[in-house]
Amino acid sequence: DHHAIIPTKELEKTDLGTLTNGEKSLLLLIICRLLCAVYYPYTYESVTTEFECHGHKFTLKGTKVISLGFKEIQNLIKSQKDEDEENDVLLSDFHQGQVFENCEMDVSEHHTKPPKPHTEATLLLEMEKAGAKDMSDDVERKGIGTPATRAAIIEKIVQTGFAERKGKNIVPTKNGNILISVLPETLTSADLTSEWENKLSLITKGELLYTEFMREIKQMISELVKKYPCITKEENRIFENDITR
Repeated sequence: DHHAIIPTKELEKTDLGTLTNGEKSLLLLIICRLLCAVYYPYTYESVTTEFECHGHKFTLKGTKVISLGFKEIQNLIKSQKDEDEENDVLLSDFHQGQVFENCEMDVSEHHTKPPKPHTEATLLLEMEKAGAKDMSDDVERKGIGTPATRAAIIEKIVQTGFAERKGKNIVPTKNGNILISVLPETLTSADLTSEWENKLSLITKGELLYTEFMREIKQMISELVKKYPCITKEENRIFENDITR
């Protein structure tokens, strides 16, 4: 939806020595990303290795790099390395029946960590992937919103008080948690988005009538209204008290 930020011919006419350190760093990011986009692919194998020791089996999962490809350029800028890459285990060449002698061993105890709260960057990525796997390949828009509207959707949720920014993180407010708890699952699942996008694609190809699509939506709304009737005055009072607290 928006043209990429790329270097222009003006670069060769410019004395880079006149740029500030910040301008040079930004220019380097732009140039490296462009080179990565047109460079060779990063090729690797996912490897699962099984070891046996005194009758106990241990499994080690990692990757074996075949060709660094564009990561040769990406690795020039450390900030572009993601957490998955930093935590990745690079395995050496093993062969079946290989024996390891005089190995040093120790036992360590670890605790699993809950997922980190979303930042705007990770939330945008999740919006792009939401329901996308259930959409057909010829669907024009995948995920929630478009690249041009996703940031505005997040901003609207924050402005309406259903989410808030805490540092770099975006977390739900109490009102947001209450809203999600009372909404039907049909309306909170990305499956509905993928279903509608698939049907809009069929309409575009002339394989589904627009009137039939609208009839299904009206039927869904009618069923939701019947299944979730208006709450009583007492329930409404309790609900309002919870929000204002």
